[in-house]
Amino acid sequence: MNEVEVEYTLEQKDFILGALFGLYRNKMLLVITGLMLVVSFTMIPGAFAKGDPSEILRGSIFPVLFLIFLPMLTVLSARRQFRSLPEGKRNVRLKISIEGIEFQDGLSFSKMEWANVPRLAENGFAFHLYFTSAVVQVVPKRVFREEAQLQAVRALFREQLGSRANVRAA
Repeated sequence: MNEVEVEYTLEQKDFILGALFGLYRNKMLLVITGLMLVVSFTMIPGAFAKGDPSEILRGSIFPVLFLIFLPMLTVLSARRQFRSLPEGKRNVRLKISIEGIEFQDGLSFSKMEWANVPRLAENGFAFHLYFTSAVVQVVPKRVFREEAQLQAVRALFREQLGSRANVRAA
């Protein structure tokens, strides 16, 4: 199959999952989060061993709050972004072919040739097309109603992007 064309409606869930995926793909953020977890969990046993955990436990609350509030703020931001999206931008026609990728909604049309797609990543719910490090188009997998369409899209991504496509095996 040299072409796959689908129409779909963006949902709030698409924005939230895409934002969380982007948040946890940030390597520096993962390092900071990991260090905060290590610091938190090494401070707590030491505090109890000294007999007065109140001082250290108060200090270890900040990493825990960071780990709770950062994802929560990301979800709230994605919800706000979705709600501010004009109604015409929610219905999308997507065409993936050997010529490139086309997106059309009620307000705009864009076509990206394969040479201008530096990277693609697939996870459990979507394909993430990176046009720059900051510009990412999320294509939910749910829009491919048949397994044959999903396999054809993966094959096109592998064929056109080569090592730049991080897609699952057929």
